[in-house]
Amino acid sequence: MGIGMKTSAMQSYPRIEDVQKVEQQTYRLLEDIGLPFKTVLRFEWMNEKGTAVWTGETEEAGTIKIYRGCDPEVVAHELGHGFHEALYHNRKVELPYPFQYPKDGEAIGEAIRFFVEQRRGSSWRPTRDKQTLEHCGYDFGKFRAMVRVLAQEIEQE
Repeated sequence: MGIGMKTSAMQSYPRIEDVQKVEQQTYRLLEDIGLPFKTVLRFEWMNEKGTAVWTGETEEAGTIKIYRGCDPEVVAHELGHGFHEALYHNRKVELPYPFQYPKDGEAIGEAIRFFVEQRRGSSWRPTRDKQTLEHCGYDFGKFRAMVRVLAQEIEQE
């Protein structure tokens, strides 16, 4: 090996097919909630190691940057941010704990990923930012009921 050559290979991206599959599974979960959510305008493939990052661009959509070495399931987490933004944009007032915007954004993202992972048969659980999941007892039906109550409050304001 020559001087200055790297000894480790650059990590790869998740496969586009896997990313798109998680995207579709997340949309189905969000449709089951029955409230507006943001969709992905495009994925941007970043040439560095990292995870994924959501950027809301309109009130209906956003972009997800995908970094090398991340799992495709992080797309569910990032779409959770889009769902949280849509919930906030429709309400335009302070959301209560554990849905505060933007404070609880990571917890909402982790909740959406958890429920998608659960539907996929995975035992994945977040190790931090769990307040939203703990508040609904890790139960999708309770989570859905909680956000629907928020949506009803939005309509009454």
